[in-house]
Amino acid sequence: MTTAPSGLDSAWRLYVRGLQVTAAGLLLAVIGITLMNVLNRWFGLGTVAWTDETARRILIWMTFVGGALAVANGSHLRIDTLSVDAGTRLGRVLRWVVGGVSVVFFLLLVVEGARFALSNVDRLSPAMEVSTAWTFASGPIGGLLFLLAFLGRVVVGEPDPVLIDDPPPVDVDARATADVGGEV
Repeated sequence: MTTAPSGLDSAWRLYVRGLQVTAAGLLLAVIGITLMNVLNRWFGLGTVAWTDETARRILIWMTFVGGALAVANGSHLRIDTLSVDAGTRLGRVLRWVVGGVSVVFFLLLVVEGARFALSNVDRLSPAMEVSTAWTFASGPIGGLLFLLAFLGRVVVGEPDPVLIDDPPPVDVDARATADVGGEV
């Protein structure tokens, strides 16, 4: 495992903290907007036209920010059967191949997402009448966040959570006997 210089480590921590704060802020916003809409309906005030659309768009952004945070924390969803079960050298090679494929996917998300967002600049959302490009921009920006999170883990030298040894299993029978005053 490599150790990054303190400046990079500080930048990495700031990046991860920014993702955490952004994800939390988006979550609070969607909860507040949804609660406001529910309370309006409960008290018979009707629905506010922009609330459903806004909540949906925030959830889209929250998905990408939260996904980048999962990549940064090493808790993203992945299928690691081959890389864990393979021998040490083969496992490392497979992890590098999977990492390379991930980088290519993130770059495709940035490039193709940007093209898609730009092609929808003139299209307006029904309730708020703002450009749908703001929503579709979550794809390329999310891809960039994923890429930064992945490369940040590599540069800073964060350990692979799959390869960290699990704690030894607990002998339940021995604990139960010890708890009631018996011999272990």
